[in-house]
Amino acid sequence: MGLSIGIVGLPNVGKSTLFNALTKNKAEASNYPFCTIDPNVGVVEVPDKRLQKLASVIPTKKIVPAIVEFIDIAGIVKGAAEGEGLGNKFLANIRQCDAIAEVVRVFTDTNITHVAGEINPVSDMEIIKMELILADLETIGKRATKLVKDVKSDPKLKETLDLVQRIQWEMEGEKAARELDLTGKELEKIRDLNLLTLKPHIYILNVDEGDVGKTQGHTLQNAKARNVLVPPLGHPERLPAKDESRDPLKNFQFPIANFQSNLNEKIFKDKDSGQARMTSSQSDSEFVLISAKIESELNELSEDEKKEYLAELGQTETGLNQLIRKGYELLGLQTYFTAGEKEIKAWTIHTGDRAPQAAGVIHTDFEKGFIKAETVSWQDLVEYKGWTGAKAAGRVRLEGKDYVVKDGDVMVFKFNV
Repeated sequence: MGLSIGIVGLPNVGKSTLFNALTKNKAEASNYPFCTIDPNVGVVEVPDKRLQKLASVIPTKKIVPAIVEFIDIAGIVKGAAEGEGLGNKFLANIRQCDAIAEVVRVFTDTNITHVAGEINPVSDMEIIKMELILADLETIGKRATKLVKDVKSDPKLKETLDLVQRIQWEMEGEKAARELDLTGKELEKIRDLNLLTLKPHIYILNVDEGDVGKTQGHTLQNAKARNVLVPPLGHPERLPAKDESRDPLKNFQFPIANFQSNLNEKIFKDKDSGQARMTSSQSDSEFVLISAKIESELNELSEDEKKEYLAELGQTETGLNQLIRKGYELLGLQTYFTAGEKEIKAWTIHTGDRAPQAAGVIHTDFEKGFIKAETVSWQDLVEYKGWTGAKAAGRVRLEGKDYVVKDGDVMVFKFNV
C-alpha cells in the first residue's frame, strides 16, 4: 500500500511551487487562477535512513524505499461545490486521495495576486472547509434520499438512514465529518460515501523564508504584514487602499505555538455553543510550516549543502520530510522491511496490523497462506551484522498470526499457497 496526498488550496497560494519542490517535477506554477487544470501526480521516495544501515550489513542488489504519491489539484474557489472555477472536477480528484494537504498562504509578496485582494489565512481556510462540507452534504443528501426509498422495502436500513440524517443535520451546522462523534461501527457504515471532510487533513502554512524554523517562544515579527493588500485576480491595476482598521489577524496570539490553537478557535468553533470544539483531528500534527521558496532552493543543492542550509534555518529536516511524517502520523501508518540478497525494501502498513496483514501487502497469497514469520528488529539486524549473527544471538524469533507488527521490524514470511 502507498500513501497518496492531495495538495489543495486557493489559487496562487504556492501549491504548484510546493509540488514542484517536493517532487522535483515542473508543474505549471503561474500567477493566475487554475494554472493547474488536470492534477499533476508525482511519486516521492519516503526518506528512511534505516534502509542504508540495513544495506551496510546485508549485501543486496537494490534498495527500494516506500513511496508517497502527491497530487497537485487545481485551486479551489468559493462556490466550487456549486460548480465555480473547476468545481466538481476538483472535488472528484480529491476524493481519490488518502489525505488532504491544504496549502495556506501566509507569505507576503505583493507581486503575487490573491483571489480576495488581501492575505487572510483564516478566511482562506474557512472557504476551503465550507466548500468541502457543501460537497459532502450533496453526497450525503443523495444517499439519504435513496435510503428513504429503500427503507420501505428493507426496514433494516432504518438504522443507516437515521445515521446519515444525523450526520447531515450536524454538518449543516458547518462541522466537518471528522469533527463528529462517530463510533467505529458508524464510520464503517458511511465508509463508501468517501466523504472529503472525513479524510485526514494537514495544513501547510506557506510562510516567508524568515519564518521557517521558528520554535515555541519565538514571536513572529510584523504580524500585521500578513494583512497585505494585493491586486485582486484579473485586476492588477485595482490595488485597494489599505484600511488600517481591518486586521484579520488581530485576534491571533503569537508566538507560533499559539498559531494552531487560534486558527482552530476561529475555524472549528461549535456553532450552537460558540465554544471552540477541539478534537483529536485538530492536533498539532495537522500543521506544518513550510516555505515553498526555500524547498525549491533546497532542490538545487547537494546533500552536504542542504544540511548546512537547514542548520542555518534551525531545521533538522526538509519540509518534504515533515509533510510525509505528518501524513504517516495522521493515517496511522508505519514501516516494516524485507531484507535479502535481491533487495532491501520498505513496506507501508497500518499501525496495529498483524503479521498476515503485513504479508498481504506484498501479495494476497502471502496473507491467505500465512504460516509464520521470522522477525527481528532492524537495530538488532544491524548490530549483529546480518541474519546469521542475529540468529546466533537469539534475536530472530518466529511469530504467528496474532503478532502485531512493530515499526522497523524486518520479516521473512513463511506461507503455503
